[in-house]
Parts: sequence; C-alpha cells; structure tokens
Amino acid sequence: MKFRYTYDFGDGWEHEIEVEEIQAVDPEQKLPQCIKGKRACPPEHIGGAWGYQALLEAKAKPTHPERKNFERYIETYNPEAFDLDMVNQKLAKIK
Repeated sequence: MKFRYTYDFGDGWEHEIEVEEIQAVDPEQKLPQCIKGKRACPPEHIGGAWGYQALLEAKAKPTHPERKNFERYIETYNPEAFDLDMVNQKLAKIK
C-alpha cells in the first residue's frame, strides 16, 4: 500500500510512503516507532526540493555559483546522516 504525504510550509515537499508489512502489535512496544531509515532530513527553510538539490551540489563542488548562499550548511550538514535513536526519541514525545 502506498500513500502520499505533503509537508508544505511554502516549500511543497511531497513524500511517497510505502507500507511494506503490517504486523501484530506487541502491547509492550511503544508506538509510534521508526525501525529503519536513511539520509538526513533537509534543513528547514532550504527552499524545497530545488533548494535542497542546490545545497547538495554546492556542498559537493567548491566552485558552485550558489556555494556562498549555503555557507552555514556546508560544514555542518551531512546528508548521509541518520540517527535512529534520535528519531525514536522525537516520536516518543508524540501523545
């Protein structure tokens, strides 16, 4: 089963989510819970998919014409990072 989720605060992010399996719920398990993921979320207010793509290109290419626009992200943002524990800590705060 697939569905779409739109996260839009002016940037128009659209996500396609695929449910691969539905399992019986363990009453001891805290929900919601993330069991797997990859790559970091794009920084907030980056300018949607187009701005994110420009950031990735600027990060990879020191001579990219928009590199100066992304200075604050170039050193600190790691697009390959994913912290499963952090995601589940945030999910645990959902009531």
